Amino acid sequence: MKIYLITLPERIWHWLNALFFILLAVTGILMHYSENFDSLSLASLVKVHNITSMLFLLNFLFWFIYEVTTGRIKYYIRFTKALPVELFNQARYYLFGIFNKGHSPYPASKERKFNPLQQVSYFFLMLFILPVQIVSGVVLYGITKDIEWISNLSAFKSIAVIHTLFSFLAVTFLIVHLYLSTTGKKLTSLLESMITGYHTVESQTVKKRSPKK
Repeated sequence: MKIYLITLPERIWHWLNALFFILLAVTGILMHYSENFDSLSLASLVKVHNITSMLFLLNFLFWFIYEVTTGRIKYYIRFTKALPVELFNQARYYLFGIFNKGHSPYPASKERKFNPLQQVSYFFLMLFILPVQIVSGVVLYGITKDIEWISNLSAFKSIAVIHTLFSFLAVTFLIVHLYLSTTGKKLTSLLESMITGYHTVESQTVKKRSPKK
């Protein structure tokens, strides 16, 4: 059975976000090895990183406004009291059940778009890691533009470290995300969902016991 779960605006945001994120990660890593570039190449690298950062920020704001105004932000912030148990069940499925052709304990639905582990991961990524990354990036951008009051911040080095640390956290999320995107019914099922918007939900039939005579 297929359900329409991912709207067109979300799919557009997702692919733009992936593109901008990869560009930021690659240029950011290269900038850490700036001694290998001449001044012109480094300046071009910084320019690409800064422009992509602005586009990334606009894309994030688009996502946030859309999710809040449509009420779809609920998929990220509504946790049940049984969350610890649900996290354990979902982790057990990923570690064991998935290799034994088991069914996901919390399949996607109109009421619940993400399983517990996805929800917690996306909650921290979208509402904590990326906002901190964006704010710290804006501060570092101010440094490159010689904005005096930003350059004089005593916490500049700490902000730079936080920006780098959170970059590694985001890259780690991307690697795990790419792996989990292959765990659908077919290798490409989840990828197809992010293109068409339709998510395939496996029917989980429950055998009924025949009544005792």
